[in-house]
Amino acid sequence: YSGSASYHGLHFWDYPMMAKGHTEAQCMKCHQGMVEVPKATSLNTGLQLIERYGCYGCHKIKGWENLRKVGPDLTRITSKTSEEWVYRWIKEPKGFRPTRMPQIWDVRVDETAEQKHRNDTEANAVVAYLVANVSGAEPYPAPSSGDLESGRKLFETVGCLACHRVGNDKRGLNEGFDATAFRTHGPNLDGTGSKVNAGWLYAWVRNPRGYWHETRMPNLRLTDKEAADITAYLMSLKNDAFVARPRPPIDTKLRDDIVREYMLAASTPVREVDAKLASMDDQARTLFVGERTIGRYGCFGCHTIKGFEKTSPIGVELTEEGSKLVERLDFGFEEGKIPHTLPGWVHRKLLEPRVFDQGKVKRPEELLRMPKFWVADGEADAIVTGILSFTKEQVPMGAQRQLSAEDRSVARGQRLVREKNCQGCHIIGERGGAFREIVRSQLEAGGGDATQVVGLSPPLLYNEKEKVGEGARVQTAWLHDFIKDPSKKIRPWLQVRMPTFEFTEDDTNTVTHYFAALDKVPFPYEQKPELQAPMVAAGHDLFNRWQWPSWRRTSPTSRRACARPGSRSGWPIRRRSSRARACPRTSRRSRRKTRSRRSWAATSTSRSKRCARTC
Repeated sequence: YSGSASYHGLHFWDYPMMAKGHTEAQCMKCHQGMVEVPKATSLNTGLQLIERYGCYGCHKIKGWENLRKVGPDLTRITSKTSEEWVYRWIKEPKGFRPTRMPQIWDVRVDETAEQKHRNDTEANAVVAYLVANVSGAEPYPAPSSGDLESGRKLFETVGCLACHRVGNDKRGLNEGFDATAFRTHGPNLDGTGSKVNAGWLYAWVRNPRGYWHETRMPNLRLTDKEAADITAYLMSLKNDAFVARPRPPIDTKLRDDIVREYMLAASTPVREVDAKLASMDDQARTLFVGERTIGRYGCFGCHTIKGFEKTSPIGVELTEEGSKLVERLDFGFEEGKIPHTLPGWVHRKLLEPRVFDQGKVKRPEELLRMPKFWVADGEADAIVTGILSFTKEQVPMGAQRQLSAEDRSVARGQRLVREKNCQGCHIIGERGGAFREIVRSQLEAGGGDATQVVGLSPPLLYNEKEKVGEGARVQTAWLHDFIKDPSKKIRPWLQVRMPTFEFTEDDTNTVTHYFAALDKVPFPYEQKPELQAPMVAAGHDLFNRWQWPSWRRTSPTSRRACARPGSRSGWPIRRRSSRARACPRTSRRSRRKTRSRRSWAATSTSRSKRCARTC
């Protein structure tokens, strides 16, 4: 007690109690393995923001290693856009349109003119490196001319607005922050016509995976005419002011100085530095700076870039960040301006990532490099809660929630449903269905009956209040086949289209098992074996090596061992292994001995007789 009317935290308390607003961070210690902790809104939002912003790309987080990079593949960047646009985009992404991509340059509180000049040189070098290391880029032919108005109507009705926005469209953004809303799952499409070429855009909307196999954008099965119409509409969305921004030329003298800095920082002798620099031509020097700059700022954490496929993350590991002692934090000249706590430091770091350099004298390579995400104050609070949940503190197993097999199925399904943004169209539990607001606004604008919103929107998949959903309503086998191929329309009056996600067999069964587990109904569906080319080739080789076709002609017993239509997967293998145990004389070793003494036909006849006597 301090003697005043209020209590204050102990300054030298290593692990103080959580401040109000961050207490939900403690929930993860008992609810491990869950995608979302029930009723922990702040924690769930913070973890989702960490995922959406791609923090795990630069900071290792245990359990997050296998998540896909949040940014697009840049190994074919020249196929869809120009070098000039790339430069302006990486210098100031939010100057083009609302985006989650952070800003790397010109974000310091005390940025000097000299630093800004260096930033221009580094950005030019990065663009040069990306363009020089393009592989597999190919020009796309111009599409046939489409109808802009038809494309706009199709774009607004077929389902694109469930994941994308155009302009400051706020429909369906009434849950939490914009960055975690279902309608911001995909990028804002403002200015698309100033970014990409029409040929690439047409090919992209027709088949997204044809360009990037890891994309989360599904296939809407657009016809050639529909794709041309949507392309015409999106190409009409321009940002001429952004394209008109000047691009300063690269300062060759400053570039050479940066090359020397990197070489000297690597403990290269001065004489060797001068010799190496003299041996490099102008392009080689630019590419050298571009490669080192990408490595320094960690662009490869969010994007696939040639030459950085196996590079380690540049940031500090966050797996146990919630247990970090305050004495290990550098508050710099912010001491006294912000709370002397871990949450206070992280919150300030999120708002101004490089503020702790202010007032210090450092070499360029020593300066802080975390980019600025322009998060709002509330978003920063939620992210702090998520980071504080990454702790080394362990609770006894008896106190943890033990996930059953059904719980684990639900968790896997929740992860996949989140990745594919199913709740952008469908209501699952208490959240989702953002597309209903689109349908409502369209009905109101057209003078329609607003009470028809439910009937004209994608169906509800799980009713949290009634505890009933898709798993109890439909047959599991039917749901499996529909998810694999949703082209067979079952609600012909709906304009919105269920897309094709091109799920693997494992993913399809994960989704169907998820809905079955939500409704606590049996999951009897047997997974269909997925053919793999190497396994098929190996099986064909064994089939010919063991000469099974000859056995089929001569041995009735062998004919029964071969697969037949409708049999369960693995049935022939189980049949053969059980017969071999009952009749050991039919082993491979005995067959080799017999073949050395008799012809193949005689061997087959003799084996059949022996099997008949023994079996």
